[in-house]
Amino acid sequence: MSETRLSRYVPAAAIAIVAGVAGWVATRSLQQDFAAYWVAGAARRAGLDPYVNHLGGASAPDLWDGVAVFAHSRFLYPPIVADLFRGFAHLPYSVAKALFTGLMVAAWVGAATATARAVGGRRARAVAFAAGALFYPLHLALERGQVEPLVLLLLAAAFAPAGRRPSGAALAAA
Repeated sequence: MSETRLSRYVPAAAIAIVAGVAGWVATRSLQQDFAAYWVAGAARRAGLDPYVNHLGGASAPDLWDGVAVFAHSRFLYPPIVADLFRGFAHLPYSVAKALFTGLMVAAWVGAATATARAVGGRRARAVAFAAGALFYPLHLALERGQVEPLVLLLLAAAFAPAGRRPSGAALAAA
C-alpha cells in the first residue's frame, strides 16, 4: 500500500474504531466520572453544593451520580469545574453523556492531528491515529467519561512548534 493511501486510510479506520467504541460506551456504560461531573453541574444549576450527595435529601432527592452512597459526592474538583458542566445539566443524562463522549472523541482527533503535524510527514499522521486507537487508556477514558482526551489536546497544543498555537494559554488550561 502506498504511503498516500496509508496516510488516508489508517486515520479513517482509527477514527471509525474509536467512534464505535465511544458510541458503545455512551449507550451501555454509566460513565461514572462523567456522572459525577453532570451531577455537580446539576447541583450548581439548582444552587446546591456540588460536594454534597443530595440523594434522598429534601432539596434534590433524585440528584445522584449512580455510584456514591456517602454523605459527600464523588465530585473532587474545584468549584469552577462544576460550573463548566452546568450546560450539560440542562440536557437529559443520556444525551449529555453522548454529547460529552463525542466531544472527547473530537478532542482525541485534534490531539492526534496536532501531534502528527508537530512531527511532520504523512506517515506521522497514520502512526499517531493508529497508536491512539490502540491505546487502552483512551478507551478507558471514554468508558469512564473522563476529561483526559481534552487534556491531551490542550497539551498537544501547548507543545506544538512555536508560532502555531497559543502554547501558554493551552498549557494553563490543561
